[in-house]
Amino acid sequence: MRDGDALVSDVLIALLMRRPVYGIIYGPFGTKLLDGVLRDEYAFRTKGYETMIHVGQATAKSVISAPLEAIDLGDWMFTLTSEEYAACARGHQSAAQGTLPSGKRVSMNVEVVGGFFMVQHYVEKTAERDHVVGVSPNTVMWLDDKVFVLAQITWELKVARVDDGTSELTCNVVVETDNEAFAARVAEINRDIPPEDTAFQQHIDEETPLFGADIGRKALRGVWTPKSKAVG
Repeated sequence: MRDGDALVSDVLIALLMRRPVYGIIYGPFGTKLLDGVLRDEYAFRTKGYETMIHVGQATAKSVISAPLEAIDLGDWMFTLTSEEYAACARGHQSAAQGTLPSGKRVSMNVEVVGGFFMVQHYVEKTAERDHVVGVSPNTVMWLDDKVFVLAQITWELKVARVDDGTSELTCNVVVETDNEAFAARVAEINRDIPPEDTAFQQHIDEETPLFGADIGRKALRGVWTPKSKAVG
């Protein structure tokens, strides 16, 4: 057997140099690397998991004190700074923005929800001024210092006109996984808890008005409006 670190090093070099690797590496979720080709069983899926289990969904609304035409959700999600993200909920730790080779934008978030440390990679699916959807197909949810599971999380924001100077923000988050044991455990934990009292729903209730406040401040500053038409 070869030393594990040496084999991993060879794999990384081979991927970068596009050379074949002879051997198989099994990751914690059964991911195989054979002859330089990733053959995934759980991770690295870009079109969603083959068998998805609904783990949870949470929705919240908030009023934004800015006109609809001054808002651009498609830009907001993928330009949010780490400091701005961290200020929108107690569990938020940091965020970063990136772009895939295809040109699609990615919002990477680190947070703790319900005691689970999570790292998310929201890939741009829909990006319009009044509607944005990011899908993280490989969210990592740490159950403790050594055990983690993968989940697919969809983060959707919509904004609608209330009146000339006010808009309403809707935040909807859906969690799915193909890990049956994890889904069953979450269902067991939440079985006797009213939906509005779950840690998941409370987190969305906390962050949505703070997301709205950040969007509103930027809208009123004219971030998405020509300077000659800036509000306030």
